[in-house]
Amino acid sequence: LVECNVRCHGGIAIMCVKSAEVALDNCCVGGTADGCQRASDGIVAMCDATCSLEESIIEFSSNVGVLAHVGKSEATVSNCTLRHNFIASGVDDAATLSLCGNRFVDNVHGAVFVGRDAALAEVELSHNEIHGTLWLGSKTALASLSETGNTHIQSPVRFNSAPLASSAIPVAQHSGREGDGSGNGAG
Repeated sequence: LVECNVRCHGGIAIMCVKSAEVALDNCCVGGTADGCQRASDGIVAMCDATCSLEESIIEFSSNVGVLAHVGKSEATVSNCTLRHNFIASGVDDAATLSLCGNRFVDNVHGAVFVGRDAALAEVELSHNEIHGTLWLGSKTALASLSETGNTHIQSPVRFNSAPLASSAIPVAQHSGREGDGSGNGAG
């Protein structure tokens, strides 16, 4: 889909299942505003589905903006803005989540959620601008992790207002399962 607007209130805006292949370019996905006008989730890839988003906006999700889980599902998000979600993105089971060149802003609980069953999951974070909390869940639980060239700007989440003053902190570059899982770049 190109230049689409997929919105819903209370449900999942787009669910990709059973080996489906979905590609979105220059689209807006999620709810329409805060409160009861939020989607439960923006895009969910499950049961071996593949989902690709480029130059899109994923916003106003009460749970996760982009979620890859159940089986070997894949979600690739490139040059997008993930904003005003409870959690921007997530991975679990044996899924793969690739996040490259994105901007994460005003997400309540983090840019990347790692589920409790993510021992076979893979995450790639490359050249993203991340405002607020980076990790929710332990990144050491992942089978594979690659982090390169990300900028982490620690700032409190403030919906419907300008963020408070913040400082840019480059995230350490590393691959593998090393690190303390805190998301602060140590490791």
